[in-house]
Amino acid sequence: MKNPAYLLLILTIGLFFQCKKDSANEEVTPQPEIVIPVDETQILRKLTVPEAESITFDSVGSNFLIKLPAAFSGDEININLSLYDDVKLLDSASIETTNTALKFLYKGSRPLTLFLKKNGLAAPGRYYIYVEAQGDPKIELTSKEISIRQGVSYIPLKIISGLGTLPSRPEMINPVIRLSDRTTNTVFEGTVQNILQNIYFEDITSLINSTSVGLELTFEGASPLNFEGLQVKRGLPGASISNLPFTFVKADTLKLIGGYFDPKSTYTVGLTNDFSQGQKILNLTFQAKENLTADFTTDIPEGSYLATFYENGKEMGKGAFEFSTSKTNTLETIWKGDLNQVFKRNTQPLIFNKSDMFYAKPSLAQYVWGSNLPASSFDIKLLPTLRLASGGNTINIAPEIEVISWAVAGVSYAVGKYKLPENLSSGSYTVTALYANQPESKPYWSKMQVR
Repeated sequence: MKNPAYLLLILTIGLFFQCKKDSANEEVTPQPEIVIPVDETQILRKLTVPEAESITFDSVGSNFLIKLPAAFSGDEININLSLYDDVKLLDSASIETTNTALKFLYKGSRPLTLFLKKNGLAAPGRYYIYVEAQGDPKIELTSKEISIRQGVSYIPLKIISGLGTLPSRPEMINPVIRLSDRTTNTVFEGTVQNILQNIYFEDITSLINSTSVGLELTFEGASPLNFEGLQVKRGLPGASISNLPFTFVKADTLKLIGGYFDPKSTYTVGLTNDFSQGQKILNLTFQAKENLTADFTTDIPEGSYLATFYENGKEMGKGAFEFSTSKTNTLETIWKGDLNQVFKRNTQPLIFNKSDMFYAKPSLAQYVWGSNLPASSFDIKLLPTLRLASGGNTINIAPEIEVISWAVAGVSYAVGKYKLPENLSSGSYTVTALYANQPESKPYWSKMQVR
């Protein structure tokens, strides 16, 4: 009989070689997770994407590059974040959220920007997520008809596979998009806006009557994609108020920009607010394919108005302004969410909850030349106190300063940040502005519905 120790040795050697053999045959699985190097800010610990083949991180640009497997063609990926305890993710409305499991519709979209706010830091940290798909882009055109309007036109493209974000890498050049009149060989080049389907063209009205239009898409490192037999049609125009002043007097002219406007169409603007019945209609006069104007009539009451623009009775845009006998400080816009909405006037009714934070931009606006300026650069006395009145219930809400920078213009704005009291009664409130040494403003066009 063999020695038991000898048999144990033979068995151990056999198991060792079997394990080596199994290890060699086992597929190497991707590691779709990356741990962020610890730095002094300590904002983001880890990022995980189950669908990824690999993830790389560039600490200089705070960029993540997610590479997808060749076989993956799903429309979205799952991004899971691990944050430090004193860090919160900001959602698209710049509001803190506890949700750290994100779904990203990446195909043909801009890279995703993560805004992470850490206690004690004035500005949120930013991380950028690029997604790279493997293979050449496979794209279909779902309709032969393209509806155009001035500025951004929608191209009915369906992305099948081979395309991640645009760009898919920080150094990648943008795709080239061309519409061509095959009869005259006239070429119009466009640029991608927020997603691949939204393309900006300078002016392609001459293509409306063309009987042979082609579309060419060229992505870096791939052969051009060509689509033929397209038909370009004029879509319902978009329209907005071009005037910088918020307050108009009777002698002013309301000017709209947009297009493409048609001299044979009928254009009107309807004025409404929560303090008058029905719409006051003004006729708009065609000036050019991108300009309409209206003169004010003498029977328009003073006040803040929501303006709705129509072509042949179909709505083509909205705006807001105040009509007055004199230009004084008032409320230009009130909104909740993303601070960048300061650059446009809110045309949605105010529907808030108790304890909500929101913003109000005064007119005239307070601004200082320079970017990323501290609140101390501005005078809080120039921001209004808001008065909310409902029946016999009236409260005043004092402002805090919130600064938003317009980096392209090199200027920073100060707007008021306000919070509704937790014990505020539900109801419909008239909102006015109280400025130092000035009369109470006219009511904002929308009452505030507090739920």
